[in-house]
Amino acid sequence: TQSSTTAWHNHSLVKNNLYIYQTSSKMLYRRAGAQSPALRDRSVVVPPAPRHAVIPHCKATETGSSKSAPAPPKPPKPEPVGASVPVTVGQAPDGKKVVSVTPPPQYTATPYTAGRVSSASLDEEEDVLPLRNLRKHLKPMDSPFVVDNNRGGGFVGDRDRVRLHTVEYESQESAGAFCADGIATFGDEDVCLVLPEWAIRCGPRKTIYADPTQVSAAVVTCGGLCPGLNDVIQNIVYTLRDYGVPEDNILGIKYGLRGFYERDEKPITLTSEMVDGVHLKGGTMLGTSRGGANIKEIVRRIDLWGLNMVFVIGGNGGNAAAHAIAEECEASGVVCSVVGVPKSIDNDILLVDRCFGFETAVEEAQRALLAAKVEASSAHHGIGLVKLMGRQSGFIAMQASMASGVVDVCLIPEIQFDLQKLNEYVAKVIERKGHCVVCLAEGAGQNVVKGASKG
Repeated sequence: TQSSTTAWHNHSLVKNNLYIYQTSSKMLYRRAGAQSPALRDRSVVVPPAPRHAVIPHCKATETGSSKSAPAPPKPPKPEPVGASVPVTVGQAPDGKKVVSVTPPPQYTATPYTAGRVSSASLDEEEDVLPLRNLRKHLKPMDSPFVVDNNRGGGFVGDRDRVRLHTVEYESQESAGAFCADGIATFGDEDVCLVLPEWAIRCGPRKTIYADPTQVSAAVVTCGGLCPGLNDVIQNIVYTLRDYGVPEDNILGIKYGLRGFYERDEKPITLTSEMVDGVHLKGGTMLGTSRGGANIKEIVRRIDLWGLNMVFVIGGNGGNAAAHAIAEECEASGVVCSVVGVPKSIDNDILLVDRCFGFETAVEEAQRALLAAKVEASSAHHGIGLVKLMGRQSGFIAMQASMASGVVDVCLIPEIQFDLQKLNEYVAKVIERKGHCVVCLAEGAGQNVVKGASKG
């Protein structure tokens, strides 16, 4: 994730120079869809942490000796905040299904911490998004960057977590309240799969579980093109080299997952020299492809080539393929870390705030919208219609519309609309200003299409 601090401050309130941290009990009742008056005011108020910790320097005396600086005050002993309560499995007030999960543990809060620190032991169950690993098959060792504390940047703890639920709603009638803490599956029956309270924070660890000198890695790109693909390939190679992976042990798989087993294109060796400056070029230096792949054959080649790290750069389909490869590796007894790198200009990968390439897509989309504005305003009762990518999410359409400032109607997949009301609104806009600009995400209006096919 980009910033755990940002995730924390999104759900904290600042009032009268005090931070008000919501208790875990209150959050649990919100997630279960229940309203508990007894918990409405259960907040723990703690003073804010100072923004800058000033430690005076040692001051030299006249004789040349130095006087030690006074020790900073010790932080007060943290006290538990909140308590876990049972979660009731049931339905939301509007009748839609809600699947609940286990409650989180207790936490501590102090003026000297940027967020909350779990007071539970390592052995207790926690409401954390599962992250499978191969540590039981590998030997732990110190990171090569321990000697300088990761070049002064420090390390991420294994129990560092990022809160997934950052908004608290007044009631189920509030806009966006349904399934605010989970994944909504919009089918014949709306179902909300509630996500855990926490996700494990990513970042460099002090202890690593793969000997860099024994690592043999492969990088592959899948699906459609996206700005920044070559940047990702380049930095995977640079990072592996920084950790000490031999330069001849990094393979680039050509033209997608099929490059593992098709004979037309052989894998290439990715060296630092080869990827130098590749970020200045568009597309992907490895090539890409769409469609299914033979997962069993891919795993067979992983085993045959002795690969123990595979980086799959892809969107929804690419990450689904990465998961399938990991499952097949486990079933076949092949010890290989399969890493899915989220790539989607639609910005529709769950739990990823912003996929690479998304901002570029928004910038380029504005050019088309501005051109549509010129065309529509130059015609009598003109309508400028621009369709953008976004099969299941309207992030590009929404943000490009807001940024351009020329769009009158923005249609996205997340919000259904009535065709007659849309036509009436467009007519009013044309009557008022003489033209109308409509931005449409490609997946919008599925309810209209289904209604037309049934009628």
